Amino acid sequence: MIRIAAIALVVLGTFALHAADSKFVIADFEQDADKKYESGESVKIVAEHAKSGTHSLKIAENGNEYPGLGFDDKALMKKFAEFNVFRVDIFNPQDEPVLFTASAGDAKSTNYGTRYNNDGLAAKPGWSTLTINLTGLTRSSSNNANERQKLDSSTLQFFKVFICPGKKVTLYFDDARLENDAGLPKVDGLRAFDFGPSNSPVYTGFEGVNEKTVYAPGGFGWHSPTRHGHPGNPDDLGGDYGTGDYFVADLKTGAGKYVVNICIDTFGEWQSTPHFTHRTMEINDQKVLDESMDGEAFLNKVYFRYEDDEDTPGMDLWERRVKPALPIRQYETEVGADGKLKVSVETQGGWPGLITFMVVYPKAKEAEGKTSMEALEKMRKDAFNNLIPLSLPKPDGPAPKPYKGSVIGFARAIDSDINCNSAPIGDEMTKGVDIAAAPGERTAAQVGLYPLMAFDGVKVAVTDMSGPDGAKIPSTAFTVRKERNFAKRQGGSNSGLLLPMMLQRFDTLTLTPGFTRGLWITANVPADAKAGDYSGSLNIIGPDKQNHCIIHIQTRVYPFTLDKADDITVSCTGTTGGHWNVYQDLHERWWKAADEAMLDQAEHGMNAVTGGPGMTLKGVKDGKPEIDFTDADRWMELAVKHGLTMRGDAYQGFDVNLGFGRSQNKDCMQTNDQNSQKLYGVPFAELIKIVYGAVEAHAKEKHWPPRSYYLLDEPRPEFGNIESALKLTELHAQSAPETKFSGYYSGGDGRDAYFKVMPITIAHHSEASIKACRDAGKEAWTYSGGGARYDIGRWLFFAKRKGLTGFLRNGYEYTNSDPYYDFSDTEGSWAQVYPGKRGLADTIGWERTAEGVNDYRYLKTLQARIDAARKDGKHAAEADAAEKFLQETLKPINLDHEDSGALKPEQWVEFRAELAKHLTALTK
Repeated sequence: MIRIAAIALVVLGTFALHAADSKFVIADFEQDADKKYESGESVKIVAEHAKSGTHSLKIAENGNEYPGLGFDDKALMKKFAEFNVFRVDIFNPQDEPVLFTASAGDAKSTNYGTRYNNDGLAAKPGWSTLTINLTGLTRSSSNNANERQKLDSSTLQFFKVFICPGKKVTLYFDDARLENDAGLPKVDGLRAFDFGPSNSPVYTGFEGVNEKTVYAPGGFGWHSPTRHGHPGNPDDLGGDYGTGDYFVADLKTGAGKYVVNICIDTFGEWQSTPHFTHRTMEINDQKVLDESMDGEAFLNKVYFRYEDDEDTPGMDLWERRVKPALPIRQYETEVGADGKLKVSVETQGGWPGLITFMVVYPKAKEAEGKTSMEALEKMRKDAFNNLIPLSLPKPDGPAPKPYKGSVIGFARAIDSDINCNSAPIGDEMTKGVDIAAAPGERTAAQVGLYPLMAFDGVKVAVTDMSGPDGAKIPSTAFTVRKERNFAKRQGGSNSGLLLPMMLQRFDTLTLTPGFTRGLWITANVPADAKAGDYSGSLNIIGPDKQNHCIIHIQTRVYPFTLDKADDITVSCTGTTGGHWNVYQDLHERWWKAADEAMLDQAEHGMNAVTGGPGMTLKGVKDGKPEIDFTDADRWMELAVKHGLTMRGDAYQGFDVNLGFGRSQNKDCMQTNDQNSQKLYGVPFAELIKIVYGAVEAHAKEKHWPPRSYYLLDEPRPEFGNIESALKLTELHAQSAPETKFSGYYSGGDGRDAYFKVMPITIAHHSEASIKACRDAGKEAWTYSGGGARYDIGRWLFFAKRKGLTGFLRNGYEYTNSDPYYDFSDTEGSWAQVYPGKRGLADTIGWERTAEGVNDYRYLKTLQARIDAARKDGKHAAEADAAEKFLQETLKPINLDHEDSGALKPEQWVEFRAELAKHLTALTK
């Protein structure tokens, strides 16, 4: 995947106008007047890859410029307000999608936060058409990130589509135009309504219904509109919704029978999954839908519906993911003499009854109406598939030569993916699996299966390992999971990449030629295992009960044990028991999942838990807070049970619910104080003092592991809250000096002052920011997303020496609202593990994180052994050699760049082997 980000572009000049009935051609690059869009060697009109005519605009990124197509002529900008879409045809000659950017600004746009920016547009290989709905251009942020404002189309100042620095890529643009899409084919009496908030786009050919659309006779709208939302996926029609007491439309064709096509489902946003316990729908006071859903039904029908439907090459995301989740329901209704159509959707136990969109036509026009709905389906599907390319990783090896057998097994280092289109490379077919670990260590290996024929019911078995002097490691010490492929969204872009992602338990496998299956082997070496070399195998057994493939496993047990990573917090944000606690019948299941999550984190090297259920402030009586600690106590008992006893953080959970949202906006000091006075009759500062004083006293009494409480999340200049966030921090630090508060932000833009006040600053630190925290007597922690090995291992060991005291991996169970469909939410998920019917499914990235923690433990153990050798005055030569190795391996690492700790896959093996060599020498 080629990733490119946003920045401004200037392309000035006059323009050539070409008018058609509902289309305004800005530039087809066939006219002399279009040469004004050229800019040096990066943007040139060329006689190649033309969609129509003979010429196109070639846009070539050379690694340090921002080439593209931009407009800012005042007369042209006024023309934009007359059309509902902008389109340009794009040819991508690369063999992978290219991400690019669109930006627009009006008279009020002054910076990134005040203009429209879409940094995740994708051009798939070959031809595609970029379509931007001009009715829904909103600013990237406002004073509140959740309250984006629409651009004023009447004062549009510029509109740009461009590539940003990165890899050298080339795109060809042709036929840039403005169009007025008619949308649905015309049918007499047909009405089409698109529901959503006032700042969201309206689908072409539909009438918009938002929170301001209140019914008046002769028109249409809500009676008492309430919640409106814009999750954004899958398109402008299904990606937003509205709610209210009921919706009414006066149909112009009057009384008679009508067909109502309606969608009342949506994807969620920011993890929040639409749910209910009971839902009904009435059309003209006739109940047409009555359904109930308990927790088990929610899990099976909604939350886990795609868990076992593995993503595959060439899959149709629209058919496999969108249509089942957002069905269009069809009903017939009788409209009386008043011509009114009334629709109400009511829910209990979850999201309010919502409507996404609705198309209504007379029964007498059913044939034409059906044709219109079919056209809508095709239009939406074609646009979706054009917008969201799903690509495969680049093939990593040629197909094996003719081979006598039914399946080829091969071993691959755990730091390289085995993709569905992988083939064995080099000696992977013959070298077998090598596992090396200390007694008590949990480590991993990886194998691939390259099928040459189709199999159903394949079993995988690991034998016992035979070692020195008859010693054995039982087969039960090894767990094999399949690597489930997943259409992973690339950040917030429209592009997906099919990757091996989750590790799922299985009984049998189905193997298909052309689809390589990765298997992940987890080895838990017994703590009493005898040092030495052990041998065994992994056997692939077909339905005929014959071994179709035998992969040799060599396991080496070292003569030393590893120290714990107990000198720094190592934790993961977003820990929960799954997102199911909205149903009472799932309450105990939630706690069982929480227990499993704690165990899983401990097994992966974490020593603290971050997140969890919160505490509730019930009231303040005689100056003392009444707090419900029930869930918090149960949560901390689990943490202690699994040895997660270092200081964790409260990010994404485990804080006190004060009864009002603790604002960090620019007016937060006043807002928080008003809310505190209103609810409890005490100033906000006093409330913080007594609440956290009570929390610390309770924590001490119940022997909780230490905790920090998240306070700030990325204050920004465009939010206007840099100064107010500092005052909020000072208030908390002064009011509750015994409590550790934390904030998530980076330095600059006035935030450096936070380092001196915030007890724990959690940021992508530099050497300067760590020093600033340390000089102020405060702590510096870092956090990092993804599933890298290097940042929580080699880099972290180096950073600890520089004063870092905590590391948080980001997003333990932070899945999307639909966990197994990554385009169901605001951006791709950050999850390290995924919930499932059969328990947690770790990701490969989470397993690599665990290997990184092991790297940290190896380095920490080696340093301790060197220190011990220096102290007792023995083994000087071994200590000198180990010290030299330690210095050399840490020399390339730069505190300001986490990826400086990275190694190539083959280098990781050498790195660990060198560590083991020196530890063995010092142990002897």
